[in-house]
This record gives sequence, C-alpha cells and structure tokens, in this order.
Amino acid sequence: MKFHSNKKHVIDLIFPIALFLVFAASALLVILLAANIYQRTTAMAEVNYESRTALSYVTEKIHQGDAGGEITIGTFDGHDSIIIGQNYGSQHYQTYIYEDEGILRELFIQEGTKASAADGREITEVHQLQMEQLADGLFRFTCVGADGKELNAVAAVLSR
Repeated sequence: MKFHSNKKHVIDLIFPIALFLVFAASALLVILLAANIYQRTTAMAEVNYESRTALSYVTEKIHQGDAGGEITIGTFDGHDSIIIGQNYGSQHYQTYIYEDEGILRELFIQEGTKASAADGREITEVHQLQMEQLADGLFRFTCVGADGKELNAVAAVLSR
C-alpha cells in the first residue's frame, strides 16, 4: 500500500516567497533606520564641532600665553577680544583673539601698531562667541552653535 502523495499545494510556493519578502522588507527597514540615525549623528557632530573647536582653540591659546600673566579681556576694533601680551626681546607684542562677522580670528601685532579686525587670520567659523571675566585670572567663554545650543568653557590663568 502506497500512502505517499505527489500533490503540490499552492502554499508550497507562496510560503517561501512570502518568507523572502518579509526578510527583504525587514532588511530594508533596518538599513533605512540606520542611515537616518547616521545622518542625524553626523549632522549633530558637525554642528558641535564648530563650537568645540572654537572653545578649544581659545582655551589652548590662553594656556600657551600663560607664562607672563598678561591675559585680559578687552576690545579690539569694536570687538570683544582676548588680549595676550608677550615680550620678544625688547619689543612688546599682543595677540588678539576675537569674533568678526561669524569668524574666529587671531591677530598678532606689535603693541601700538594700527590694525583692523579684518586683518586677523581666520581660525574657524563661529556663530557667536561671548567672553567674560569671572574673577582675576578666570575666564568663561560661551559659543552658540548653528543649532542654537550653547557650549561653555572656563579657563584659568595660573601665572597670576
């Protein structure tokens, strides 16, 4: 007696195809979600990079110029500026770090030399940079990124 049947059912064809389509749709969905997360993460990192770079640059310049204790916040050509005084030989020089039209700039000149804000070397783009002196030798810098978020850095002058 033979009980084996060679009947083919439609389900034998539909089930593997349906399983493949579910797998393909799931894989596509995972790829789209991952691409979206990656895009948002890189956009946030790019926005934060601008502010963090500016703040890191400013604090590092303060630490580099900390030898003589001649670091103040003042104005240069109408812009708030960090002023770092340095002596080279018998000459006194000043480094001005300031924000001008959305760009962080640095200008190194001999004291008393006429210069304008546009003469400074471009460092990086910055949307807004605020400087304040919290105490003698203690400074706070606030940078507003393109997304409107504020990042702060505090730097201390140790040679005072």
